[in-house]
Amino acid sequence: MRETVFALDIGTRKVAGLLMKKDGEHYIIQNVVLKEQLPNAMQDGQIHDIPKVAQVIKQVAQEIAVCADAPITEAAVAAAGRSLKTQLGQATIKLVPNQEISAQDLNDLELSAVADALDKMNHYQVQTSIDTYLCVGYSIIQSYLDDQPIQNLVGHQGYSASVDVIATFLPRIVVDSLTTALRLAGLEMLSLTLEPIAAMNAIIPQSMRMLNLALVDVGAGTSDIAITAGGTVKAFGMIAQAGDLITKKIAEHYLLDFMEAERVKRMLNQKADVKCTDVLGNAVEIASQEVLELIRPTTAQLAAEIAEEILVLNDGSPKGVILIGGGSLTPGLEQEIAQQLELAPNLVRIRDRSSLSKVQGAEDYLGPQLITPICIGCNHLDQSAMSLQKITINGETVQFLRLFNATVGDALLNCSYNIEDLIKTNRQTLTLSVNQQSLTIPVSHSGQPRIYVNDQPAFLHTEIKGGDRIEIKTGDADSGTVTLKDAVDYLKLTKRLVINGKPVTAVPQIKVNNQIQPLTAVLSDGDHLVYQPIDTVAVALQAAGVAVQPNAIVVHVNNQPLKLQGPVRVQVNGEPGALEQAVKDGDRIEYQPQPDTRFILADIFRVYQPEQLDQVKQVKFWLNGQPAGYTDYIKDGDQIELKIDHKD
Repeated sequence: MRETVFALDIGTRKVAGLLMKKDGEHYIIQNVVLKEQLPNAMQDGQIHDIPKVAQVIKQVAQEIAVCADAPITEAAVAAAGRSLKTQLGQATIKLVPNQEISAQDLNDLELSAVADALDKMNHYQVQTSIDTYLCVGYSIIQSYLDDQPIQNLVGHQGYSASVDVIATFLPRIVVDSLTTALRLAGLEMLSLTLEPIAAMNAIIPQSMRMLNLALVDVGAGTSDIAITAGGTVKAFGMIAQAGDLITKKIAEHYLLDFMEAERVKRMLNQKADVKCTDVLGNAVEIASQEVLELIRPTTAQLAAEIAEEILVLNDGSPKGVILIGGGSLTPGLEQEIAQQLELAPNLVRIRDRSSLSKVQGAEDYLGPQLITPICIGCNHLDQSAMSLQKITINGETVQFLRLFNATVGDALLNCSYNIEDLIKTNRQTLTLSVNQQSLTIPVSHSGQPRIYVNDQPAFLHTEIKGGDRIEIKTGDADSGTVTLKDAVDYLKLTKRLVINGKPVTAVPQIKVNNQIQPLTAVLSDGDHLVYQPIDTVAVALQAAGVAVQPNAIVVHVNNQPLKLQGPVRVQVNGEPGALEQAVKDGDRIEYQPQPDTRFILADIFRVYQPEQLDQVKQVKFWLNGQPAGYTDYIKDGDQIELKIDHKD
């Protein structure tokens, strides 16, 4: 991705182009070009006349190119919030007992919930094909384990897992019109940002989304609304009224051309009197206070509609409202919205360039008007925007919009593929007895659909890029099998260790129905498995085939066997250890017995202490039937007798 980006905001009244780059943590605006849209080219944020819009885009790109190091051939653009559709989705899976939820399980569950939201979209839009909508993002609202709310499902065990998501969809017609307008202007779509999401990322970062806030982008034709609460963006909305409502009132009252009325509106906060010319050619001088009184009811009307939509989306008043966009500069709009929502005046505020502390350059544009194009550029430079990607699925070329880390599941969601065939859980299980405990594990089926990306095996969470080839293959169903290796993997019995500098995989020896079996053995329902867990350094060394305690001997003391171990050096992860120490996957073990160890009779007291030594007066030894002393050498298999005299 290029370090410099041409960010393009195609608005109802203006086209704003920015040349931006990223320098460390800061964003540098190198050039700004603003052009008025041609009459009737756009209405309410929607392109109506593609050639007219393309003409202005081309002019902006040509002027921006003067400051660029290379020709401008691509643009990062945005889709207006009015085009977005949101829908709730839900999915639940039954869990296999004793099985932890993996990140892949969670990914599949989320995709099922998004597919549910897409099905609902199709149900509500009965006259529209499902593939006229593109899924452009989703957020988890709540996760549940056994019907109880939980923060993160990964690693947990239970009977069922569920997620609720809010998914966002974009009509394909919006993408098609943007793509065509750019193509006529000699540009390609580099990436696509959703305006409310882009603004949200810059104005209300993740750390602030625990707060219940409303972000309102007041443009010319529409006012886009996004609501945050509980750490996520919980709703998007839009009203088809914005700054143009005020402009039309001024135009009608003073008989002004629309663009002349727009100029009068923009000057209200600058001068006491505004000079203009009406449609009859009369020179008119209007007092700003007079215009403010004129537009006050209309401003109140706009504020009421914005407030009503916020109340519906949020189910009540939020804790605060942030206003951006050129329409937010309408005099009195802040105060009217605060009054409608019954909020203190200081809780409804306009955010301008000063709120974007990491953005530098273009110091002549410090108001809220450039917030949206700046956010478009920042999102692209942060790789948070989406790109229009072409791939093939079973030989058919499809397009979809996703983030840079798009997955197979994302692509399938946007091409009408029934991903439930791929993510449904196989319910057949096998019941075993493992160390006298009942265990149920799933049975794999070769007849399940298989995924390949560029001829390589893949999964729903496998990342893809433009040009990739996805194939979905389905084999003939079979009864499924479980091997001893499947059971070992399921129980996580294998330990991957580094022993004396060499990687070693330690697998316990397992008996199946009292017989040692290879890992390829096929298990049957009701089989009994017995194994010794690899839970200590000594057991791990033995399972890895390392000779443990080669300098140990066994003698008999008073007819009882006694094992004597010579000194060994054990280190675990660089620290002094012991053979009895617990071991875990990934440990580094250094083991070295001391060579040529010789034992004497006195050594037996390191292990064999029948009484407290301070109570012993004298010990007499017999070695293999002959009297002996403390320093006499002993060897494996020796018979030792000892007699202890106690103190008086």
